[in-house]
Amino acid sequence: MVARNLPVVLAGTLFFLASIAQVPAEEAELARFKDYTLSQKDLLAIIESRGGFYGSRYRDPSEAKRLVDEVVANELLARAARDRALDQQPDVRSAINSLLVQKLLSSAIDSEIEKNPPTEKEMREYYEGHRSDFGTPETRRTMLIQLNWTDEESRRKGEEQATSILQQAKSSPNRNLLFGNLAKTFSMHESAKRGGDLRWLTRETAAKSLPRSVAEAVFAIPQEGEVAGPVRADKCLYLLYLSSLRPAKTRGFDLCRAEIRNRLYKQKRNLLYENLLAQLKKEYDVKIHYELIPQIKIPEPEKVQGGGPPKFPVE
Repeated sequence: MVARNLPVVLAGTLFFLASIAQVPAEEAELARFKDYTLSQKDLLAIIESRGGFYGSRYRDPSEAKRLVDEVVANELLARAARDRALDQQPDVRSAINSLLVQKLLSSAIDSEIEKNPPTEKEMREYYEGHRSDFGTPETRRTMLIQLNWTDEESRRKGEEQATSILQQAKSSPNRNLLFGNLAKTFSMHESAKRGGDLRWLTRETAAKSLPRSVAEAVFAIPQEGEVAGPVRADKCLYLLYLSSLRPAKTRGFDLCRAEIRNRLYKQKRNLLYENLLAQLKKEYDVKIHYELIPQIKIPEPEKVQGGGPPKFPVE
């Protein structure tokens, strides 16, 4: 057993002595099987790829021996897998392609970005052009009364009712309480049960949840405590009361610097990726027949017996 392991031990010792003496790595073989060879130079390259801190452990001959055994075992197992055509299986080919793509993108794109990182000027220009991204938007808490009408007569009565409600609200010392009670009594909006409270709205959420003219009116009320309306939309009259307002806030450039740098890195990476892809498609004369895709018959997923998940007995 000792004689069988002696060449590997000697190889580790030679590597250790070469490292101490700082002599160039030689092409002497550390291991061989069939057409595969592992030289001292190959081993040094593997150690270097693992980083200086982890690589230093291999100055110990016993650790170098373990590494040689690991490398040979991996190569041997991989060769056996290829001999069995396992590398041609779809999932294996997909995994190999993913690694190759990562290596290509790292060498062709990431290295280029590292050479040309975002400049201070680029970051400041991006900040000025995207200020709204780096803060909180203005939000308003509004109460609403919705009066519906179906014909001219009901519209006229609705307008009279709206005028009366607005007069009561404007003359009340406690508009918030009065408007809420009136909303519970008269409003046809789903918020009536909450006293007409629409909760906190941004311009974006208001535009999604309210008719356009009403959403615009919400953000046109000049200050807290004021009422507005009636606003007509879709055979409805809307009365509004602004109960609270939170002005927009923007973070300063220095607080956003790291986020902006990451965004610009991503932009540059995407641009380099698209350029690389276009170049490769031209170089390899890529042709894609999208018109044939609808002809592909994709099988339906298998249905579970019984039409649902398995049932377990209940004690």
